[in-house]
Amino acid sequence: MVNKIRGIHMDVSNEIENNNKDIIIENRYNVTKELYVKWAKENKANRYFKIFWICLAIFSIVCAIICIVSNYVAYSYIFIICAINGFYRGIFRNNLLLTKRYKAFEKIYKKSNWERIILFYNDYFETNDANINILKFQYSDITNIEENDECIKLKINNGGYIRLYNNAFTKSNFEECEKFLNRKLSNS
Repeated sequence: MVNKIRGIHMDVSNEIENNNKDIIIENRYNVTKELYVKWAKENKANRYFKIFWICLAIFSIVCAIICIVSNYVAYSYIFIICAINGFYRGIFRNNLLLTKRYKAFEKIYKKSNWERIILFYNDYFETNDANINILKFQYSDITNIEENDECIKLKINNGGYIRLYNNAFTKSNFEECEKFLNRKLSNS
């Protein structure tokens, strides 16, 4: 079954269909809770929202103090509620959501750590999480490639990332993968 969601071609079948196509590149690694949290912390938008909510909380506390000093105690309650909400969203909410999402993945995959396999074929590439969640992508779905010392991050047109870790290549290597992806992106 192939769905098109937000411009991405995804195959959500429970079987890997190779159709006699050769795997060109393979990248395998285990997804752990620590790795999942690290991915979430890399998200720059979350940092900006954290800063916004904490600044709003501090501003609300200052306004509450001004209201109390000016004998507008009723208004100070509103600012105190805003401050509590700001601190909750800025400090605690993301961690609680991450824990909740990871526990949902643990239930789906029936294990706390699972193997992610990224396979590159000539016409498409796919990610496979514990042989349960298989997603197919076209090379035209890649909007950007970012590199650092430990991985290559493929930015997909829905804003998500697929990471290829340098030490996790089982077929091919980092340099060959980089050349292959650059060639595919220049063709699409």
